[in-house]
Amino acid sequence: MSDVYRYSVKCDRTRNDAIERAAKSTGLSSTAFVQAHFDSILAPSGDPPPQAPVRPPVKPVSRQDYAFAKTHDLRAGAVRLYRVMLDLTENGVCEAHYDQLAHLAGLAPRSAQALAIELIKAGLIRRLSRADAGMMPVFHILTEKRS
Repeated sequence: MSDVYRYSVKCDRTRNDAIERAAKSTGLSSTAFVQAHFDSILAPSGDPPPQAPVRPPVKPVSRQDYAFAKTHDLRAGAVRLYRVMLDLTENGVCEAHYDQLAHLAGLAPRSAQALAIELIKAGLIRRLSRADAGMMPVFHILTEKRS
């Protein structure tokens, strides 16, 4: 395993706010945003700096989604998370980090786990494994995709 070195960067409140806004617009945490730029410092000349991923467009919640949320006593964010999980499902199984799920659903990174618990309580998904020690949680999708 290679060594990992940490660096601290000082900035004023104005610059910090600008970094946080820029990171949020790309769907990254401010730490991941700064890391992406840090990685480009010593990139060979001529190589374009790595671009931070852009948040994918989030499909607005439809009337059917609101009806689905009401039927299953869910928040709209849980329905967006469920839609993303359905898109990532292979053979009834969805395996993805909570941060990735939140990013794709257009949610705050810390909300995905709480919304997944809502989906479990509603009987729409079942957790097959936890997200321990950097591992991705694995979910079984219990219902068919609804339009």
